[in-house]
Amino acid sequence: MNRLQCVDPYTQRNEIYQKKVPKAIQCVAFIHLWSLLSCIVSLSAADIGCSTTDDVSLSCIGINSTDDIPLHSSNVNKLIIRESFDLFFDELLERINISFIGLESLSIQKSGVSQVIVNETNELSFTSSLKKLDLSNNQLVDFEWGSLTQLEVLNLSSNLLKKLNPSVFEDMTNLKELHISHNLLDKSLISDTFFKLSKSLTLLNISENKFQCSPELSWIYDWNLKTNAISDQESVQCHYDNSNYNGNILLVMEYYSKFVNPSCPSDVGCTCALLSVQEKMVHSTDRTYSVQVNCADNGLNFFPKLPKHTRSVDISGNLINVDNLTINDNKLESLPEKILEMKLGLSFSARNNKLETISYDMSQRLVRITTVVELSGNPWICSCRSQITDVILIEKVRDKTRLICGPNSDGQLQNEKIMSLNPQILCAPAPSGEVQETFLKLLCVLLAILIVIVFTKLGYDYWVYRTRGQLPWLVLKMP
Repeated sequence: MNRLQCVDPYTQRNEIYQKKVPKAIQCVAFIHLWSLLSCIVSLSAADIGCSTTDDVSLSCIGINSTDDIPLHSSNVNKLIIRESFDLFFDELLERINISFIGLESLSIQKSGVSQVIVNETNELSFTSSLKKLDLSNNQLVDFEWGSLTQLEVLNLSSNLLKKLNPSVFEDMTNLKELHISHNLLDKSLISDTFFKLSKSLTLLNISENKFQCSPELSWIYDWNLKTNAISDQESVQCHYDNSNYNGNILLVMEYYSKFVNPSCPSDVGCTCALLSVQEKMVHSTDRTYSVQVNCADNGLNFFPKLPKHTRSVDISGNLINVDNLTINDNKLESLPEKILEMKLGLSFSARNNKLETISYDMSQRLVRITTVVELSGNPWICSCRSQITDVILIEKVRDKTRLICGPNSDGQLQNEKIMSLNPQILCAPAPSGEVQETFLKLLCVLLAILIVIVFTKLGYDYWVYRTRGQLPWLVLKMP
């Protein structure tokens, strides 16, 4: 028998180069191509095809046609198909329906399946016995397969699902496990998707999705409270909006359900979102959390009642005309620019917060418009450029005697009363400032003397010209 022997072309270098160059190139290319094809055939021949691992299991890997699946395999109740990208899903189901009676487990993995739509018109008898369906690691964007009444385990993980039709699960009355992890599910997931799941469900895997920490998903906590079916509860995360942080979805949804949603002024068009919920408990037994309230562009003419722990409020684009604004005894670290949109004609009080600075625009507005201003009890940063040390603003503040420089001020200014600050200390000149100032004064004196001399000479020349008719010496020398 003749056997193909691959010869290294470089061992015959002298012999090849004695011939024409094009022929040598063709020979080398042919040998390399033949070697590559031989390797591919030798590696894949053992893996591609269908084989039985035992009397009841059939595994098909890398098949190109449904004809590769053997017919009339009545004793097989478990079918695994992997890495078979050239199959049409509808044709595959028809082949399975013909070949297998009493199939209990069907697994189609890593085969690029993008859509599964099986309705009642598809007469698939094998589904009456199917208990496990695994379509993981595909490219599913849509799953519509009803009438799986005996199904107990459904695995749709590692796909591209953005939504799930709740009606799909209505007939799965025996479903015990549902795996939908590693998909693209987000806050648009509707509550009926879970509430229509079988009561016999004991495991639901929803980890590694695109859930936002949004109040739209607060129903997840209520559903899991009744079923306790969500697996790996500590690892299921949601993403806080406008943040780089994630939170435990069940903990976040619990705080929505218990604290935020009941007190959110949603009846007047406001929305409330959690910015954070403390997860690790060290010393305190109460978790801290912060809320953001958005009431923008709702036509409000009053300030709504806010939930506890509100950290941010947006009331822009409304009809609120506030003359008196009191935001005392909070934890405000800055005054939002939206306050500038309020009238604040009578009074503004922001005592006992965490304010360190005040903007120039806010300072000027308080000076020009507001009658009564109270700003004590804040750790103000005192510096030469701080607006809080502006003399005009200090005169306007009613509790100016209690304005204190905070711990972030310069060392000699800390805990000092702003009203009694020495301007020489607050805006101390630079070490070389006195020398520069003396030099500038001398320069000014010199320039003044020169100006006097020039004007004196000009007057003298004018007098000589009027009395003697003699022009100045400099004019006579000009050409």
